[in-house]
Amino acid sequence: TTTTTTSTPTTPTTTTTVTTSSSTLSILDFPIETLSHILSLTNDSIEQKLLVHALVCRKFYDATLDYKNWMQFDVLNMEFPRNVLPHRLLSLLQHARVVRVNGRNLHWEALYFQLKAKCKALQQLHLWFYTSLRLHDIANIFNTWPYLQCLICQGCSFSGLEIDESSSDSNDSDNDGDHSSDNDDVGHLEKKLNGACLDTKTSPSFIPKNLVALDLSHSTFQYGDHAWLVQCVEKLQYLDLDNCTGIEPETIANILSNTTHLIFASLDGQDSSDELLHAMVASCPALEYLSIAFSEEFSDNGILMLPAFQCLKRFRLRKAMNISAGIFTRVFGIGTLTHVTHIDLSECGQLNDEDVSTIAECCLDLQQVILAWCTNINSGVTAFTQCRSLEALDLTGMKHLRTPSVLTLMETPDTLSNLTLLSLKQCNDLDDKTIFQRKWEQHRESLLIIDYYGQALGGESDASLAPKINRQTYDADLGFFSFNIFEDLNPNSILSSLL
Repeated sequence: TTTTTTSTPTTPTTTTTVTTSSSTLSILDFPIETLSHILSLTNDSIEQKLLVHALVCRKFYDATLDYKNWMQFDVLNMEFPRNVLPHRLLSLLQHARVVRVNGRNLHWEALYFQLKAKCKALQQLHLWFYTSLRLHDIANIFNTWPYLQCLICQGCSFSGLEIDESSSDSNDSDNDGDHSSDNDDVGHLEKKLNGACLDTKTSPSFIPKNLVALDLSHSTFQYGDHAWLVQCVEKLQYLDLDNCTGIEPETIANILSNTTHLIFASLDGQDSSDELLHAMVASCPALEYLSIAFSEEFSDNGILMLPAFQCLKRFRLRKAMNISAGIFTRVFGIGTLTHVTHIDLSECGQLNDEDVSTIAECCLDLQQVILAWCTNINSGVTAFTQCRSLEALDLTGMKHLRTPSVLTLMETPDTLSNLTLLSLKQCNDLDDKTIFQRKWEQHRESLLIIDYYGQALGGESDASLAPKINRQTYDADLGFFSFNIFEDLNPNSILSSLL
C-alpha cells in the first residue's frame, strides 16, 4: 500500500510539467532566415511581395527584402507612370539573377542603364513586346553580361544595325555624369559591334560565352544581316524560333548546323523546306524536343530524316499536307523512335490507319497524342490500347471515326486506365449515348470525354472536371479545345533542368 501511495503523487507532477512546457508556435517565432526561405518559395508577383508580404509586420518586411526573394525580378504585369523603373525598386535589382520586363511598360534605353549599373550577375533576361530594339542592343547585352545563360525576346521587333548618331548625342546630353560615361561606353561598343555583326570573322568579342537558351518566338526582324545569330549557338541547348519572321531560311539552317548541343528546338516551317531537318540531323544527335509548325513545304525526303533523332521524346509536326500516305509507317517502322512520349500530328491529312497503328506499336510509352483533323483515320486508333501510359488523346475533326473504334478504347476497366481526356470534338458520326453508357459501365469517373460541341459528354460542363494536363484545356465560352504537348516545357521549366 505504501509503495502505491508514493508513486501516485509523482505521476500528476510529471504530467503537469509537460503541459506547462508545451506552447503554441507562431510563424513569427521562426528565425528570419527560415521565414525568408519560405517566402522565396512562393510565386507571388512583386506587387504581392511589396504590398502584401512586406506590410504584415516588421519581421515580414525584413524577410521580404531579403536577397533570396529578389533573385527573380518579374515586372511583366506592372505598370509604371513614366515607363521607367522607379528608384524604390532599383536597390532590389542588385540581387537579381532573372529579370523579366514588358516593353509596353518600360523603355529599353532607361532600363538598360539601370540593369547595367545594378545587375552584375544577371543570368537570364526576358524581354516581352519591345518594338524598337536594334540588333546592336543584343550585342550590348552580350557585352554587358558575357556569361548570360538565357535571352528571351518574345514578340519583339528588331531593326537594322545602323547607329543613330543624333539619338546618341541626345542621350549624352539628357543623362547625368554617371550615365554619360555609360553612354560613351555603349557608343564605343556600338561602333565596334556593328562591324563584328556584319562580318562574323573579324571580331568575336561579343560572342556570348555561356548562352544556353535563345527564344526569339513571335519576333520580327525588319532588315539587316543576321549572321550574328550563328555566333550565339556554340553552347545552345534551347532554341525557339516559332513564328519568327524576317530571318532567311539559309541563316536558320546555318544556325541549326552549328548547334551541336541542342535539346529543344521550336521552328516555323513556313517558307522553309526539308533543309531544316537536313541541317539538324548531323549536328543535333541529342535532340529530345522538336516542334515544327506550318510544315506545308516539307516533303517525304525531309520526314524520312526523323529516325536519325533517336533521343526524341516529344514531337510536333503540324500541317504536313504534302507528304505521302504511309510515310509515317516507314518512319516509325524503323524502330528508332521508341522514346517518344508526346506526339502532335495535327492536320497531317495523309495520315492513315496503318500509320497510326505503326506509331502506337513503336511508341508504347505514349502519354499524350494529338491527331486533330487527320480525317482518314478510323480503326487505327484502337492500336493505342497497347499504350498503357496514355493520358490524353485528341481525335478532333475525324469525320470517318466510328463508334465501335471509340468503344474499343474503353473495352474493359483496365484498358487505358490512365486515360483522363478523350476529345471527340467535331466528330460527326458518333453515338454519344452509347459512348457515355460505356464510360459509366466501366466506372471511368476520371475520364473526361469531349463531345461534338466541345462540352463534356453527359452534361458535366464544369471546368473543374478538366484534367491537369494543360491550363488551357477549357474555356467558358469556347468549351474544350486541344492542348499543347509542350505546355510544361516552357523556357522556365526546361531551363531549370538545363542550367
